[in-house]
Amino acid sequence: IAGITTLRPANELDRAYLQGQDLRAGSPRHLLPVGVDTLLIHATNDNTVSPDHSTRYAEEACAAGDTAQTLILNHGGHLGFLDVRNRAWSEARKGIISAFPS
Repeated sequence: IAGITTLRPANELDRAYLQGQDLRAGSPRHLLPVGVDTLLIHATNDNTVSPDHSTRYAEEACAAGDTAQTLILNHGGHLGFLDVRNRAWSEARKGIISAFPS
């Protein structure tokens, strides 16, 4: 495993739990510690998921013994850093390279 990503918001996991599904199948939070260095990228102007979601995960991961850090971008909206046409993409790319030097 080289990294972890989840594009599934917490409320979907809550619904899965209420429906009796195993959270461990879809939530990195419930698998901590995962044993890999993790970088969480989030934009302050994400109107879908609060940046606190990433910050809390990083705190929980570190408390569980993992190495986790956050890269909070000032722009990019929800998942804009995944779009090469979005200016957040280049900042995210730089952050990834910095966090995981070869």
